[in-house]
Amino acid sequence: MFKLVGPSDETRGMSRTALIAVAIAGLFALAVVAVARLGLLPDLPKRPANLEVGGVLVDTLGLEGRAVFADPGLGRITDLHPHGFDGSGCGLVVGQRGAAWVGGDGCVPRRISFEADGTHVDAVDWDGDDAPEFLSRGEWCCLPFLLDDSGRLIWQFERGERDAVNDTAVLRDANGQTDLVVTFNGGSGLLRVSADGSERWQREDGNVWQVATIDADGDGRAEIAHSNAAGALVLRDADGEILSETRPEGYFSDFSTVAGMTPPAVSHVEDGRILIIGLDGRTRRTYEKGWAFDQAEPRIMVLHPEGPEHGPWLVALLSSRLFDRSVLAVHDASGHPAYVAVLEEPCQAIAPLGARSFWVGCGSHVTAYDIP
Repeated sequence: MFKLVGPSDETRGMSRTALIAVAIAGLFALAVVAVARLGLLPDLPKRPANLEVGGVLVDTLGLEGRAVFADPGLGRITDLHPHGFDGSGCGLVVGQRGAAWVGGDGCVPRRISFEADGTHVDAVDWDGDDAPEFLSRGEWCCLPFLLDDSGRLIWQFERGERDAVNDTAVLRDANGQTDLVVTFNGGSGLLRVSADGSERWQREDGNVWQVATIDADGDGRAEIAHSNAAGALVLRDADGEILSETRPEGYFSDFSTVAGMTPPAVSHVEDGRILIIGLDGRTRRTYEKGWAFDQAEPRIMVLHPEGPEHGPWLVALLSSRLFDRSVLAVHDASGHPAYVAVLEEPCQAIAPLGARSFWVGCGSHVTAYDIP
């Protein structure tokens, strides 16, 4: 299930395997683009016209970004923790190839390189010691794996006869047990496994596109939320039993949890609209503007720049590796767009810095934004 490894030739072999897998995926992507340009893939979605040219489309705030960090050696940035992760006073920037501890009072900057290149890499507290481990969540081309706080490979998932991996999330149950929930393409459903490779359960489902763990009812216990081939939002308990299965508006596939929103919610993009969906599957709010695009991977959070007694502002980062573009949008408490910009690269990380500020990770650099 998990292949446990140590600092040996085997880890180096696994690192080479991961690098080869990423290289094959990259070559395949280049081949798809080349074939598309030859007109042999007429059904491949084309970049929307409103995303062709980067720049600010709406700005009623006078919002300006300031550079925080840049390091091409980290690869594409996929996770941000502006206030740190381990009490060091440093912000944590995580990329596909490494991580960096940056800025902050008392911070001693440092940087590590990962033994293996990842896909989407998140910082996680796997063993409860407050120091980050790094989870590469995997996707169809590549298996999930875990790295320790120095970037050394600990283990890699072995899927056996199952279909390709779609996504992975960390689950910490009420007993303090930390496991992974791995989801699959095809009919392999989803699987909960422990770090020693023990399979706790497997549940059947079709094309489980994406998964997240979330405290759905405020009892301190994590539930499992995922999408599937039917476009359903499925909520399961830590034992994998279905608590609810609903059909949100539109086709529910790529989604994100909405950071900072109470009660918890998820979001996805449908017909050019950002939909905020409660865990009961009902649409709480719709943001309808023509700059949103359906192939977007959403990353959504809310801020309270006017104070907690006022309504939340929504900050949306919509990214597409296919189109090589992103949209950053800030909506005020009334739902009107106060800032919209097209960014000429896929941006895959966003995190709150304060009630009025946030970080955005694009490519291998981080920009801070402060709402005036």
